[in-house]
Amino acid sequence: MKKAFTMVEMVFVIAIIAILSAVFVPKLLATRDDAQIVKGIKNLNMFISDIGIYYTAKNGFAENPRDMTSVKDIDWFDDESGEILVAGKKCISFFIIPNDGVKPAHLRIEDGSQKSEKICRQILLSDTMKNIKTMRISYNQTHNSRDDKNANYGEIMIGEGSTVRW
Repeated sequence: MKKAFTMVEMVFVIAIIAILSAVFVPKLLATRDDAQIVKGIKNLNMFISDIGIYYTAKNGFAENPRDMTSVKDIDWFDDESGEILVAGKKCISFFIIPNDGVKPAHLRIEDGSQKSEKICRQILLSDTMKNIKTMRISYNQTHNSRDDKNANYGEIMIGEGSTVRW
């Protein structure tokens, strides 16, 4: 009666484990990246909604912008701008722009400072970011538009009369 595995049996088991690892580890890592991408896009959507809701409810911005949003993955530059972090990378830049009498209050969304990182590239190529980058404010009609040639790309109007379509 046999009490231990032979060397051939051990090599065979190790080979099977190595093959299974080679197949499944990359898929697990890709799933993790996909989850980070979804989280980043959800954080962007939540940030835009939070700022818009606060501005509409209070008829202005807070002195401390951190009081206007529940999103924690933000690297703030100052009280009006920062970057949304995805897996620790600065993927999406934003600027909070108050109503100046000419243009309505709005957010400007741009590529982050680490846009060349793999995870940032994946987020910036998402449908959500493509839509935001082509969105422009029509200042004359006071609604989001893709037709106003005088507006900047990546601007989202917030407050009264604004609608965001994803």
